Amino acid sequence: MVVLSAVLLISIQVILTQGVPLTWREVTGVGSPPPPLELPGVGYYAARNQIIVFGGRSAGGNTNSLYICTLQSAVNNTEVCNWARISASNSPPRRFSMVAGVYEKGGLFIISTGEGSGRTHFNDIWYFDLNGDNSWREVEVQGITPSVRYGSVGGIHHEGDIFSVSHGFASLERTSHTFFMKARSLSDSRVKRWVQAAGPFSSYELTGPHPRC
Repeated sequence: MVVLSAVLLISIQVILTQGVPLTWREVTGVGSPPPPLELPGVGYYAARNQIIVFGGRSAGGNTNSLYICTLQSAVNNTEVCNWARISASNSPPRRFSMVAGVYEKGGLFIISTGEGSGRTHFNDIWYFDLNGDNSWREVEVQGITPSVRYGSVGGIHHEGDIFSVSHGFASLERTSHTFFMKARSLSDSRVKRWVQAAGPFSSYELTGPHPRC
């Protein structure tokens, strides 16, 4: 099994969990890799041993391109990352510093929040069906939503279906709210709602993490 630990884009490194001790091994990239990127959205799809990379900030500015790296074993016990740029329709606005993750059971790559051009900040949520028609879909949410933000933490557990967004920064204010949404509801007819799980916390409160990004 391969656990994604870091994406350096062009240079990829993974930790191989077979055997002790754990070791770093550089993966050889082939195909159509992304340019060097800062703060893209990244997820790992275990069912296909794939790394998904969306958006980020490159030398040419913010992007909304989607790349998928399929990890494959090669000769001499090495790993190869076969990159492909995906021609996706209805892509989210260009952005970096978002929250991202893969809902494994549904095969969905999910992104939310982030910063776009002109210091535009987002609180939207989108998904890309990794087994579908190469289209992005924006989720229509009812009820409360996180404030627009970037630099948040969150994502989704490999075996779970809770997509979370916590903390972050927008305008002149750091936030400390935590929200979650059921990932299994995204692609069906159920009403989509954020649930506020925690916060806000003050800078000197001991009951939870203070505002930060």
